[in-house]
Amino acid sequence: MPDTDTDTTDHRVAVTFDDGRATITLVRPAARNAIDLLFTHQLLAAVDACAARTDLRVVVIVAEGDHFSVGGDLRHMAGLSHELADELGRMITPFHRALAMLADLEVPVVAGIQGAFAGGAMGIALVADVVVAADDLRVAAGFPALGLSGDGGTTWHLPHLVGLRRAQELMLENRVLDATEALEWGLVTRTVPRAELTAEVERTAARLAAGPTRSLARTARLLRTSATTTIGDRLVEERESMRELGGTADAREGVEAFFEKRAARFGNR
Repeated sequence: MPDTDTDTTDHRVAVTFDDGRATITLVRPAARNAIDLLFTHQLLAAVDACAARTDLRVVVIVAEGDHFSVGGDLRHMAGLSHELADELGRMITPFHRALAMLADLEVPVVAGIQGAFAGGAMGIALVADVVVAADDLRVAAGFPALGLSGDGGTTWHLPHLVGLRRAQELMLENRVLDATEALEWGLVTRTVPRAELTAEVERTAARLAAGPTRSLARTARLLRTSATTTIGDRLVEERESMRELGGTADAREGVEAFFEKRAARFGNR
């Protein structure tokens, strides 16, 4: 049976573990999975639980309801008046820690997104290695309209994924993208009809979990940080990574399977 987070009081984020897979689910559909202080702490707890596991092979991030997330909970923020700055600081600290930990996990991360995909919540999915989007997706940054500048890693992810000019258009002009445009711009990996989203996420997660997961995660990290390093430094990092991974059972299995002309059976680190 899956090992499930059983705290059901004011639940915003849930995490389950089953056969090497972690599923992080946003579970506040009535509020369109809006982010408040409790949400950020529950997200951090979920990611921390993933990081503590030694049996993980893939992490999946999904959301209940019609929308992935509208971003920050504006109803919550509207009642804070002059305390908004302090509350934003309290929210963003655990939120950003959770996203940094997600980026550092040594397994592939898959996200399935639908409906509204906005604000800082974009960072929850954009940190993933594969992003599968439903055809009802609507993307909006929205920060300048609120007099804010962006969080959740959006100002890092967007220039890397779509280029500076498009990132400026999305952030400064509050451009709204549909699923087709999000795919064309490079924000998502692929799109599917809404009814097929869950099945496609499942297929993707199963495929990655059956692979050399540590190798996949390391490759994804090297690709993600390529624009922020020099070629000389990257050559050193590649050498060290190859030497480290070369000592794993997965690498030995991959080489042996190639020469034996059979499918590799990964799973032992």
